[in-house]
Amino acid sequence: GSAWLTNSSECNWGRIACGDGMTEINLGGNELSGTIPSELQHLADLELLSLFGNQLTGTIPAELGALSSLEELYLYDNQLTGTIPAELGALSSLEELYLYVNQLTGTI
Repeated sequence: GSAWLTNSSECNWGRIACGDGMTEINLGGNELSGTIPSELQHLADLELLSLFGNQLTGTIPAELGALSSLEELYLYDNQLTGTIPAELGALSSLEELYLYVNQLTGTI
């Protein structure tokens, strides 16, 4: 909606949820393209990152391993390549990880 184009708090944007900080980004199925920004690592309170069903390319940023509050990560049905970063293994709060329908390689 138009809230994305205003100076209002990102917590007022659609598909974003906040508590003390931004806790959810739900942008699945929005025909997004490009790469996943490593700057997401600065969202310390993020619990859910949902970017499934887009046209995202490139690799999964290792910096996502810094999201210590992350519980759910949905990156499936994109065009991601490369390996799964070992840093994701340090996400002790992670309960759900969906990466299928990508072009990922390597071992888990």
